[in-house]
Amino acid sequence: MSPGSNTVSYPAFAHIGLRENPGKNLNQPTEIHIPFLLRQLPPKPPVLPRLGPPRMLVAEAIQRRIYLLSGYVPPIRAVPGRSRDVTRCRRCLSEIETLPHILGFCPYIEALCNIRHHAVRSMLAEALKEIEFTVHQEVKGLATQGSVRRIDIIAIKNNSTYILDPTIRFEIHEDQMHEVNSEKKQIYEPTIPFFKDKYCLSHIDVIGLMVGARGTITSFFANKCKNLGLPHSIVKEIAISALKGSVQILK
Repeated sequence: MSPGSNTVSYPAFAHIGLRENPGKNLNQPTEIHIPFLLRQLPPKPPVLPRLGPPRMLVAEAIQRRIYLLSGYVPPIRAVPGRSRDVTRCRRCLSEIETLPHILGFCPYIEALCNIRHHAVRSMLAEALKEIEFTVHQEVKGLATQGSVRRIDIIAIKNNSTYILDPTIRFEIHEDQMHEVNSEKKQIYEPTIPFFKDKYCLSHIDVIGLMVGARGTITSFFANKCKNLGLPHSIVKEIAISALKGSVQILK
């Protein structure tokens, strides 16, 4: 983020439903969604009217949470003025307390990170079942080197089979989505011979799908979902689910 500006350009990231140009193709450069929303927010999060215990103005509620996830509002110690003398994480004490550390690396919140991840994995698996994929979740496979590896999703339909590994990462740079995909291929491609024998398959593709910890959906993720035949709505739902999980961690 440049000084005095609320704009950060991440050409590879495309947020669904909150882009400045809703008609722009997901493959085209777009700004990350958080700075865009920050330009619409008042200096303090709005006070929402009570509409009954389970009801809320969803759009404003999400905006308020994104405001809190901007990196400048949360009381994290790495932000200047938030801590008088200590910048170490108040939970693990081993790293500087930054937003990326809190939302993905601190061992104290590992259980909450798993809950956030499992929610996204389950949503993706259920969406695949609805379009007639045979889906298996958290399947253990034997790699060619002899190690045991557990995959998130294996989806089978006709002659197409995919090992899908959704993972939630803090958004850092525009090539991150491809790095995650390459990382997952290295981990899970050695299990392909095992799963070919187990399910009598001829071909398997491994796809690593990155979801941003702040609710960002990459163009790579959106395009892969489209290629799989998934509805556009699932992409929105996954983005919101990841964002809700991060808010829970930040609490």
